[in-house]
Amino acid sequence: MATLSQDLRERIVAAYDGGDSTRQQIAERYNVSLGMVKNLVQQRRHTGDISARHRFSGAESKITAAHQHQLSRLVAEQPDMTLEELRDAVGVACTPQAIHHAFGRMGLSSQKQTLFRAELNRADIKADRARWVEVISQVAHRRLLFIDESGAEANMTRLYGRARRGTRVYDHVPHGRWESTTMMAAVGRNGPQPPCVVDGPMDGAVFAVWAGQVLAPTLEETDIVVMDNLSVHKNAAARAAIKAKGAQVWDLPEYSPDPSPIEKIGSTIKAYLRKVKARPSVAVHSNRPGHGDTFPQ
Repeated sequence: MATLSQDLRERIVAAYDGGDSTRQQIAERYNVSLGMVKNLVQQRRHTGDISARHRFSGAESKITAAHQHQLSRLVAEQPDMTLEELRDAVGVACTPQAIHHAFGRMGLSSQKQTLFRAELNRADIKADRARWVEVISQVAHRRLLFIDESGAEANMTRLYGRARRGTRVYDHVPHGRWESTTMMAAVGRNGPQPPCVVDGPMDGAVFAVWAGQVLAPTLEETDIVVMDNLSVHKNAAARAAIKAKGAQVWDLPEYSPDPSPIEKIGSTIKAYLRKVKARPSVAVHSNRPGHGDTFPQ
């Protein structure tokens, strides 16, 4: 509740001293509680003062401003330190919960780490990525086709749910050996094209068949087919089939699948399969977006 202003406090007490109104009437006139009127009168009687009193609940925090500065520096240097490690590093005698509450006051909360490849810090990889951005910026977007594959298994389900506090969320998935499915596709000027779903994992032979029989017939002479450095993408027969149509094959820089827009499509499809809880491979095929349901936008 907001603290009453000093001016309002003085008017309430003056009305009480006037003697022409009851405490309840004063409370209603100034839109305050009856208890507030009583407390002001008692406070003046015992202390001679009606100023706001500041109260502290519990013991004062042992985490000082200097400790908060140390905590901020430690978190910036190593964000994954535990509360106990942070407490020991700062050297303050407190519980881990006190560190947690201090972080709340500092606006810091526990977050899931987003992991990047450590190789991206290498100078040669940085140079390759910079060259890629420069080269790709000079190419007409309609010429680019990004290809990739995404695997799905028959035990996929959403990993998070809701329940009453203190209880677990349960689900059931196949255990032991389960079937896997791989979807291959390209994304370019016409959106996702040409998709193909096969049972089992991807290998060089399967990739060569898809590149020669499914992808190649859709290519134009000016197309540039972009792929990451997955070993199956090095298949000579697949590359020959693409080049036979007059298209070029470009490899993304090492450790750099992120510039490819098709990466996001794979994650969207997996989220959809977790939603419908597709189990056997036939269900994965029949439940893929476009077969009886709307593709998630």
